[in-house]
Amino acid sequence: MKDVKTILLIEDDEGIIELVSSVLSESSMKIHPAMSGNEALEKMKLNEYDLLLLDYSLPDYNGADLLNKLQIEGIKIPPFIVTTGAGDERIAVKMMKIGAKDYLVKDYQFFENLPLVVNRVMREIE
Repeated sequence: MKDVKTILLIEDDEGIIELVSSVLSESSMKIHPAMSGNEALEKMKLNEYDLLLLDYSLPDYNGADLLNKLQIEGIKIPPFIVTTGAGDERIAVKMMKIGAKDYLVKDYQFFENLPLVVNRVMREIE
């Protein structure tokens, strides 16, 4: 049996959390939601994750600031995919430069593309 991969889904929209969990439930991945940067920070202090799905715009941080905070706290940052409601090329380039494995806009193709991207990234990091 393939070991279960854990994903920390950092997302402040409950509907998106439910849909992402549903879309990714068919693969052998366990989704752990965090609805804010601070909640993600606390969870990452206690657990290690195989992948982060990081919404760029959170109530308390933007994606780059949260990653910086994790570094300052000495928390190991797993590979991460950035998601955003508003596609902005400058943010995409910035996040890719600091290590994002991919950048997905939450548009009409998001839930179709997400499993493909997550599976590709998981294969890359194995």
